[in-house]
Amino acid sequence: MLGKRLVEEKECKMKGGLYHRVQIEFAFNSNHIEGSQLSHDQTRHIFETNTIGFEDSSTIKVLMTS
Repeated sequence: MLGKRLVEEKECKMKGGLYHRVQIEFAFNSNHIEGSQLSHDQTRHIFETNTIGFEDSSTIKVLMTS
Protein backbone atom coordinates (compact mmCIF):
# COMPACT_ATOMS: atom_id res chain seq x y z
CA MET A 1 0.00 0.00 0.00
CA LEU A 2 2.65 2.54 1.04
CA GLY A 3 5.10 1.25 -1.57
CA LYS A 4 2.48 1.64 -4.30
CA ARG A 5 1.79 5.22 -3.22
CA LEU A 6 5.49 6.11 -3.26
CA VAL A 7 5.95 4.62 -6.73
CA GLU A 8 2.89 6.47 -8.07
CA GLU A 9 4.08 9.79 -6.64
CA LYS A 10 7.55 9.27 -8.08
CA GLU A 11 6.21 8.36 -11.53
CA CYS A 12 3.96 11.43 -11.75
CA LYS A 13 6.69 13.66 -10.22
CA MET A 14 4.29 14.90 -7.56
CA LYS A 15 5.68 17.85 -5.59
CA GLY A 16 4.89 18.07 -1.89
CA GLY A 17 3.79 14.47 -1.57
CA LEU A 18 5.19 11.83 0.72
CA TYR A 19 7.81 10.65 -1.80
CA HIS A 20 9.03 14.23 -2.34
CA ARG A 21 9.31 14.86 1.40
CA VAL A 22 11.13 11.58 2.05
CA GLN A 23 13.64 12.38 -0.71
CA ILE A 24 14.40 15.75 0.91
CA GLU A 25 14.76 14.22 4.37
CA PHE A 26 17.05 11.43 3.12
CA ALA A 27 19.20 13.85 1.12
CA PHE A 28 19.49 16.29 4.04
CA ASN A 29 20.38 13.59 6.58
CA SER A 30 22.83 11.83 4.27
CA ASN A 31 24.59 15.08 3.39
CA HIS A 32 24.64 16.17 7.04
CA ILE A 33 26.30 12.90 8.08
CA GLU A 34 28.95 13.51 5.40
CA GLY A 35 29.65 17.00 6.76
CA SER A 36 27.56 19.20 4.47
CA GLN A 37 26.63 22.58 5.93
CA LEU A 38 23.49 23.00 3.84
CA SER A 39 20.43 23.76 5.93
CA HIS A 40 17.23 21.76 5.59
CA ASP A 41 15.64 24.71 3.73
CA GLN A 42 18.59 24.91 1.32
CA THR A 43 18.31 21.18 0.61
CA ARG A 44 14.55 21.51 0.05
CA HIS A 45 15.14 24.50 -2.26
CA ILE A 46 17.47 22.42 -4.45
CA PHE A 47 14.83 19.70 -4.83
CA GLU A 48 11.97 22.10 -5.48
CA THR A 49 13.71 24.39 -7.98
CA ASN A 50 16.41 22.10 -9.40
CA THR A 51 18.84 24.99 -8.91
CA ILE A 52 21.56 26.01 -6.51
CA GLY A 53 21.42 29.70 -5.58
CA PHE A 54 24.39 31.90 -4.76
CA GLU A 55 24.76 35.13 -2.81
CA ASP A 56 25.03 37.22 -5.99
CA SER A 57 21.57 35.95 -7.07
CA SER A 58 22.96 33.76 -9.86
CA THR A 59 21.84 30.14 -10.04
CA ILE A 60 23.07 26.87 -11.52
CA LYS A 61 20.61 24.33 -12.94
CA VAL A 62 20.84 20.90 -11.27
CA LEU A 63 20.04 17.77 -13.27
CA MET A 64 18.05 15.36 -11.10
CA THR A 65 18.36 11.68 -11.98
CA SER A 66 16.34 8.80 -10.64
